[in-house]
Amino acid sequence: MGFTLDTTIDMSGLKNLEKSLRGIKKKHIKYGWYEGKTYTDGKNRGIPIAQIANWQEYGKPEEGDDPPIPARPYFRQAIESSGDTHNQNIKNIFIATVNNESPIVGLNKLANSLVIDYKQSVARQNYQELSYRTIKRKGHDYQMKHTEVMMDNFKARVYKTSLKDDDD
Repeated sequence: MGFTLDTTIDMSGLKNLEKSLRGIKKKHIKYGWYEGKTYTDGKNRGIPIAQIANWQEYGKPEEGDDPPIPARPYFRQAIESSGDTHNQNIKNIFIATVNNESPIVGLNKLANSLVIDYKQSVARQNYQELSYRTIKRKGHDYQMKHTEVMMDNFKARVYKTSLKDDDD
């Protein structure tokens, strides 16, 4: 007695998974002050917003008539405090990818959350207070709020290209 066993393996599911994984590999979230915009008026006219943000984050020594700016690392604080809170978002993005669904919705949700995290970090106001001179000039003691330019230009965006190809 003999028999023949003919098996066919449907590899389409694995091929779709491979395609989805290659696709997610080419999607990245970029956030911060990355669009190359500059201040358009006032004392900081022409200075890139990202440069002013860097001075706020890491501090700046006194230069001429400009007083020193103490470090107020709100960006790093936001990154540190948000790491664990986004685990579910990342899990949902991975599950969508494995199920051959577009991860874009999840990535956009995560990008929006990163912007909110930064704004909440600034809202804590838990770093060195503004100097009396600065408070007098601005008319308030709230850090990182003057013209709203820096806060309004903090962005997060999902890119659909490789980071190697992105020179922004």
